[in-house]
Amino acid sequence: MFASAAVVVTVALAAPALAAANTTHASDPRDARGALDIQSVTGTHNSGSGNVIHTLRTYKPFRSQILTHNTFITFAFDTNSDGKLDDVAIVVWFRGALRSALLDTAGDLVGGPLKVTRPDSRTVRVTIPPVTSAVLPSTGGGRRPSSRASRVARSRASTPRRTRTRSGSRSRRLPGR
Repeated sequence: MFASAAVVVTVALAAPALAAANTTHASDPRDARGALDIQSVTGTHNSGSGNVIHTLRTYKPFRSQILTHNTFITFAFDTNSDGKLDDVAIVVWFRGALRSALLDTAGDLVGGPLKVTRPDSRTVRVTIPPVTSAVLPSTGGGRRPSSRASRVARSRASTPRRTRTRSGSRSRRLPGR
C-alpha cells in the first residue's frame, strides 16, 4: 500500500538558533504523495528541563505502524555547524510500539532510548533529554556511553543502513557505515 521510504528531516542549522531563541520552526510545501509529506518541523529547547523537543507534522494523518521495515522518520543533526552529519534521531515502529533513539554516525547509541509521542494523528514528537542532548551543545551536551556499552546497545537496536531522500528516488549510505 505504501512505498518504502525514509523521511529525513535536517535540523542542522536549528541547533544554534535553539540556544538563542528557544524555538525554531520550518514549513514545507505540500509536494509529495503519501501520508508522510512533511508540513512542518519545530525544534524547542526547554530551558527549565534542558530537554530538546523536535516535532514533525504531516499534511495527512498516518498510523504509527507505517513506520516499519524501510519506512522510518529520521531527524539529522549537525551539532557543530561544520556541514557534516553528527547524530540522527530515528523513529520506528518496533515490537508493537513507537520507539526512538539517538545514534551517532557510526550507528552507536548515544545515551538511552528517547521519549517519542503522537500528540495527534499527524504529529510525531521526540524529546531528547540533556544527558544525551548532542543537538544543543550549549546545554552541556552529555557523556556518551563507553564503547563497550555502545556495542551492546547497538547490537540490540535496529539501525537502518541506508536512508532515502525525501522523494525516495535515490538512496545513500549513512557516513561511517
